[in-house]
Amino acid sequence: MKRGKFIKNKIFMLKTLGLSVIRDFVFFLKREKDFFEKSNTDRENLIISHFLDKYPKIFKEYLLKISEKEFLEDLLNLVKFLKNKEVKADNNFLNSLASYIAYDLTFIVDRLSNDFFFADLNERQKVLQEFFDTKSYFSIAVMEMIAFSTYQELNEKIYKSLNLLKESALVVIQSPLEVNSETKSVIREYFLEKKPYSQTEFRINKEIIGGIRIFCDGYVADCSWMSKIQNLKFKI
Repeated sequence: MKRGKFIKNKIFMLKTLGLSVIRDFVFFLKREKDFFEKSNTDRENLIISHFLDKYPKIFKEYLLKISEKEFLEDLLNLVKFLKNKEVKADNNFLNSLASYIAYDLTFIVDRLSNDFFFADLNERQKVLQEFFDTKSYFSIAVMEMIAFSTYQELNEKIYKSLNLLKESALVVIQSPLEVNSETKSVIREYFLEKKPYSQTEFRINKEIIGGIRIFCDGYVADCSWMSKIQNLKFKI
């Protein structure tokens, strides 16, 4: 698959991931035609037996809790959204999709080192299999999206998707060296708590001497040694 196929627009990620999840659901519901008529316990057992452990928990919970009527309404609203980009606040499926992107997918991206995005395709796919199964439509779609994107492209798609659904804030963290995965997750958790559905992007800026620089909603917090040296110069 060529990189050029991944068109940059506001709904590309939402369309690709959303429709792949729906395909998984439809495939499942064709097999379990009376699924919505079953008890919660039976429904849960069917979901556990069909969807692998690596399949996102939030989508399995959505399928468990949704009624048939709500599911059909969500499908109709999803089609309308993909056509005109208007979304109802009570769309359970799109809310689940936004939560997955902000609170699950971004943490997976944090665990991918900079080297990942420069590795050959086979190596990238091998790494991604640690996080996704290779059986579902969704997993194949998200793995392809990550494997064929640069780090910058992936962050742009994430932010555009969240901003469209939740008016997400963009947080940019600059550092002179790559921030390790654990620290990235701690920083992301902090900003998600302060600004729900925010997207935190980590960038390397070799001009910074130690520390980090934070950009968020027009606010800049410079915690680098260079800023302290510059402040000291003005005081001397």
